[in-house]
Amino acid sequence: MMIVLYAFAIVGALSLCAFVYRRIMHGNTHSPVIAEIPDSCENAECIIRCLMCQNPRSEIYIINRSKSNETNQILQKLCMDYERIHIADEQEQPV
Repeated sequence: MMIVLYAFAIVGALSLCAFVYRRIMHGNTHSPVIAEIPDSCENAECIIRCLMCQNPRSEIYIINRSKSNETNQILQKLCMDYERIHIADEQEQPV
């Protein structure tokens, strides 16, 4: 009977260690993501949406270097639709 209790205790302790390890290494890292959109970028929306899927809990900061009105409109729409997306134009970047 004692062997069964020890086995359950060991399995529980290992499960707890595995849970804590996964939380520390993978679950609680809310690092911000910084993406730069160059001037000749045609798939900016796809890039941002992929970043959102890969980093579901992170804030996404976009450095917009594009001069295209279409790209600027797409980025502004994404920024309005999702509160975790933030846009900075090239002129706003500190030296």
